[in-house]
Amino acid sequence: MNPAIILSMAGGLGLFLYGMRIMSDSIEKVAGAKLRGILERLTTNRFTGILVGIFFTAVIQSSSACTVMVVSFVNSGLMTLTQAAGVIFGANIGTTVTALLVSFKLEKAAPVILLVGVLIVMFCKKQKVSRWGEVIIGFGVLFMGLSTMSGAMAGMKDSPAVIHMFASLQTPILAVLLGALLTAVIQSSSVTVSIMVLLANQGLMGMDIGMFIILGCNIGAGWIQVQDLSSSFVALAAAPRKGQYCVDVCAAPGGKSLHMADLLGDQGFVEARDISQNKIALIEDNIRRHGVSNIRTRVMDALEFDQESSEKADILLADLPCSGLGILGRKPDIKYRVSPESISELAELQRKILSVVWRYVKPQGTLVYSTCTISRKENEENAAWFAEEYPFEPVNIEQRLGGKL
Repeated sequence: MNPAIILSMAGGLGLFLYGMRIMSDSIEKVAGAKLRGILERLTTNRFTGILVGIFFTAVIQSSSACTVMVVSFVNSGLMTLTQAAGVIFGANIGTTVTALLVSFKLEKAAPVILLVGVLIVMFCKKQKVSRWGEVIIGFGVLFMGLSTMSGAMAGMKDSPAVIHMFASLQTPILAVLLGALLTAVIQSSSVTVSIMVLLANQGLMGMDIGMFIILGCNIGAGWIQVQDLSSSFVALAAAPRKGQYCVDVCAAPGGKSLHMADLLGDQGFVEARDISQNKIALIEDNIRRHGVSNIRTRVMDALEFDQESSEKADILLADLPCSGLGILGRKPDIKYRVSPESISELAELQRKILSVVWRYVKPQGTLVYSTCTISRKENEENAAWFAEEYPFEPVNIEQRLGGKL
């Protein structure tokens, strides 16, 4: 196969994923806090519940998050089981919206959509309108990615290697495994289904085998939780042992809590906390996907002391809000929002949280402080301040990581 086709496919997939990321992040900024209220109020009967489920899931691109939130409403008495069934039914329709848009072949309109979004962001002074422009940019980038992938796939039709590869997928079990593997790696069943639609449009994939790949998508959705390499070091540095109780005070979306739970196996427990129900819903979504039973969630502001937790935790994980300068490659817009003043404010917030949560740690217990930034104020200076103020001794984590640094 021509290497240029492979590179075009990879580039198109990257644009598609980045477009989805921009859309979901921007929509969360515009209406994230209101979505829960909408879901709560507009489910007076099963039919409006279905419509709300479709809309909610189409917006956030996660039927699991919608389902988790509905379950919490039923548990709290805010919603009946009949209403919940309608919303969940709608959620499973809404999760197909991305694939449906792909089938409409809107790729030719992508440059225009992108231009409209850029003009709104550049020339609109109102922040809310500007954020809707970011949503439109994400939509345009998504379809630019689709256009790139579609063009690359058009060149595959005459490739003997590609024809042979798809001919070998006539076994349903292999197709299911392929769908599961793709979804586990890409971390989005919507993306995998969209790729299947593009392949079908080019005549490279038939319905008879495509349906088994889509079945595999729903299996693979919970196999893997992707983390940066440095993020995976946090749980390893904590070195949890069987039978220990661990508290993650700022846990969303839950990757580090899941890693801790995995290291503990079925002989230990993790309590994942965060400040709002929306953040807890993200954690519960990932817990459900992974089928983990040794994590519980709790809405808790890390700045407020919880007397019941005093000296209970064997390990306390404080992965705190920060300036994010260590992930500029993934979120380049951070450099436009960070200033020396905001870094100082965040460093002060981190100290306030640490001054509360250290009291949850048992004598001889472990507190792990981590950030995703490279700012000295938030890292070295805060660590030195904490060691001076509180009864903790710094530990050389190189030993715990087995020389992996």
